[in-house]
Amino acid sequence: MTNANIRESHEERPTPLRYLYESPARQQLVDFFLELARTWDEDSDPLTKKDIIDVTGMQRRSVIDHLPVLVEMGVVKINTEHRHDRYEPHIESDPYNALIDVQNILGEYYEEQHSEE
Repeated sequence: MTNANIRESHEERPTPLRYLYESPARQQLVDFFLELARTWDEDSDPLTKKDIIDVTGMQRRSVIDHLPVLVEMGVVKINTEHRHDRYEPHIESDPYNALIDVQNILGEYYEEQHSEE
């Protein structure tokens, strides 16, 4: 396979991580839900879109556009028990837990590399 073929294949079919982290706004939203895992428990209230916008400072359109992708990828779960949809980290999903694992592994590696300085 030539470099041109590899590049073309890569551009046609982005990896799931590339798709998940496709834009800075989506990255911010993913990171927000990963951080929620640190304090999320069964008593935590799911968040409205307005809650997410208020806490993250993101533009309304960005939150509305990117939440469906996070749901599709297993990072966020929709709670429809309320008048308006609410969102929470999908802490039971394999993709969510894999992202937490990767975040922890990379964080430990980064700390090891910078503790020697």
